[in-house]
Amino acid sequence: MNKKRITAVLLTLVLALALAFAFAACTDDTLPPAAQEGTFRIVLAPASGEADVYTVDIAKLERKGESSVYDALVYLVDNEGLEMTGTSSAEYGYMISTVGKLTPDSSKGEWISILTSVDRYQDKESVYAVNREYDGVTVWSSTVGVSSHRVEKDCVIYITILTM
Repeated sequence: MNKKRITAVLLTLVLALALAFAFAACTDDTLPPAAQEGTFRIVLAPASGEADVYTVDIAKLERKGESSVYDALVYLVDNEGLEMTGTSSAEYGYMISTVGKLTPDSSKGEWISILTSVDRYQDKESVYAVNREYDGVTVWSSTVGVSSHRVEKDCVIYITILTM
């Protein structure tokens, strides 16, 4: 093969890889219009005692159609007086340390866990999968954190403390 042909093949390969990476990074997690209207519930459920339930109107969230559980929690902090602490990282997003009355004791192996009614985020198969019943809805461990989990009409986000 001559130099021009080798250069052309290499440039084509580089272009193909660049396009593949560009399209892999473009995921459309925006909800269809029908799922962007209405409300959903965030349930803060302690191990014992009564849960605190917040009904959130999707239209009130800033990134309607792309809003995450984190966006909804920040809305509740700003507008409903919910208290929340945590840390944020580029790799994992926001990690909740405490929220509402939920304060896990790490010395006992406790942590905040997110369970969800949204099928595409449910972990039903891993060894770590957990489910709970809430108001006739089965919620399962979430496969993503609060920063990546999109909210949608009628979903239930169930936040509780689990123990290893």
